[in-house]
Amino acid sequence: MTHNVRTNSGTNRPGPVADHRLIGPWSGRPWLLLVMWAALAPLARTEARADATAEQLRREADQAYRVELERLAAATAADAQLGQAIAQRLRWLERRPFCIYLFVPPDELDRPTGSDDSGWNAFFEARRRHAERLREVARQAVATWPAWSYQLLHEALWEWPDDETIRSALGYRRQDGKWTYAADTISSTLGTTPERRYGWEARGYYRIVSPHFMILTDVGAEPGEALARELERFHLVWRQLFFDFWGNGPLLAQRLERGAPAATARRSKHLVLWFRDRQRYVELLQSDIPQVDKTVGIYLDTHRAVVVHGEWERIRTTLWHEVTHQLFAETVRTSPGPGEKGNVWAIEGMALFMESLRWRDNVAVVGGPQSARLQYARYRALRGQFYVPAEEFVRLDRRTVQSDPNIAALYSQAAGWAHFFMTAEAGKYRTSFIQYVQQIYQQRDELHTLWELTGLTPDEMNRRYAAFLRDTAGERFEPDARELVLAFGSVNDDQLAQLPLESLQWLDLSYTPITDRGAAVLSKAKGLRRLSLEGTRITEAALAYVAQLTQLEELDLTGLPLGDEAIKRLAQLPELRHLVLADTQVTDAVLPALAQLPKLEYLDLSGTATTAAGRARLKQQRPALRIESQ
Repeated sequence: MTHNVRTNSGTNRPGPVADHRLIGPWSGRPWLLLVMWAALAPLARTEARADATAEQLRREADQAYRVELERLAAATAADAQLGQAIAQRLRWLERRPFCIYLFVPPDELDRPTGSDDSGWNAFFEARRRHAERLREVARQAVATWPAWSYQLLHEALWEWPDDETIRSALGYRRQDGKWTYAADTISSTLGTTPERRYGWEARGYYRIVSPHFMILTDVGAEPGEALARELERFHLVWRQLFFDFWGNGPLLAQRLERGAPAATARRSKHLVLWFRDRQRYVELLQSDIPQVDKTVGIYLDTHRAVVVHGEWERIRTTLWHEVTHQLFAETVRTSPGPGEKGNVWAIEGMALFMESLRWRDNVAVVGGPQSARLQYARYRALRGQFYVPAEEFVRLDRRTVQSDPNIAALYSQAAGWAHFFMTAEAGKYRTSFIQYVQQIYQQRDELHTLWELTGLTPDEMNRRYAAFLRDTAGERFEPDARELVLAFGSVNDDQLAQLPLESLQWLDLSYTPITDRGAAVLSKAKGLRRLSLEGTRITEAALAYVAQLTQLEELDLTGLPLGDEAIKRLAQLPELRHLVLADTQVTDAVLPALAQLPKLEYLDLSGTATTAAGRARLKQQRPALRIESQ
């Protein structure tokens, strides 16, 4: 099946919501549905009130902490190190929309050397009080919102690691003066017996054991232990984010009141195989996985193992993706083959969503407008290149997706949808979406499950998702963002100047109200490789700044009032490979200059005044150049 931009117009097929009335478990018993709704509705309203109360308490706790920190900062302005520590805490009180913040508690209080004066003591005391406030909010929320309560407990420990009530509730115990979870040891040994299943001879690999993982690798002991630490940190983030998938709310409430026994390391470890080179990786998998030579890593559910190869920096994002699959499949009892009958998008969407994880001060930030996967989803959907309507998207099963020539675009939409359900509307759909994923992994899902749990209809999903993509295009971005697709957003000249231009490699400003004044700041984006100005309000004057972007490889100027002389300025771009001049005012006079671009591979002249003869002469000069003219 080929998936391009499609709509449901012209079809009489009933949607999933209509279908479930016929095939659902309560078919023929509407009275029972009414009785259940009457019983559940007051409970739902009570839970909503309790959640609102907990959120208000959290806001009050944050405000009290902010006041304390600002007063302390003013009183201790001469201590630069303390000022930086206070500023860090103040930053984390400002949460950006569409981002999820998850805190990894340190083993002990991060007290720097020489910090025993009254200012530092007051700072630590403020942190202790804030941790106590967060703990009490968690107590209030645990009965109706256990996942949030679980996250708050970890944030409280991030502020004050020595809170014994929380440590006990979560299964931590002191060991050698530090708090440990499941003994929290990581050990490595040289493999003394062959692992011929994976192509390793005796003493040719290392075995690294951590509380939740077993790593077999020929990369080395030290890198293997570093990987184990990263995996344990990721595991804690996953547990916080997906408590609704694996956790037990009543048990958490009980342990928060009475404490819990010390946690024990997982007996059946999650297996990770890390190969130094690509050849052994391919040899292991090529008989079972077609085109495995094009991959960096994979989760094999039949072997219950994540397999990766290459250097750490190269595999990082792939590892988060594949370990997410692993944790969903192995943390609790699940059924084999999820996604075989539809809803497969959510399995991949969750893994793609977790690729957005980035670390700040031992805080995991997940989601957010700068996520590369969300950028691609926005680009494809808003530029009108690709979107499968909701009713059809949930019907796609694993085999259909894997055989589709547009699989990359399908994955992109899955990532966008996952960002929507996890972060849109202040996380309104997050809990129900995680419950949906749980049903998929237990093979209790139907095609209508998503709509039942979230309360959305397919048409509403299409509309809200489009609005979400536009909303995230106008948000603030972190200072190290590399890819920003702001197409169809409201970013203006002043906001453009505030973007992290120095770190950007891809910037799409299509159909934004950017003018020549805003374009002037583009000269700061020295590393920019892809730029789209289609449908903006710039004129020929802006190309003086664009011509300074010597690393530019792709440039889209569709529909702009640009003539020959302005475009000739681009002839000095040595890396330009892809140039779109569709619906501009260029003529044959510009073509000799474009012929001088040394690396030009694609040129779109559709809707211009260039002639067939002129394009033919250009083609004669540059035979390998692909020219679009329709």
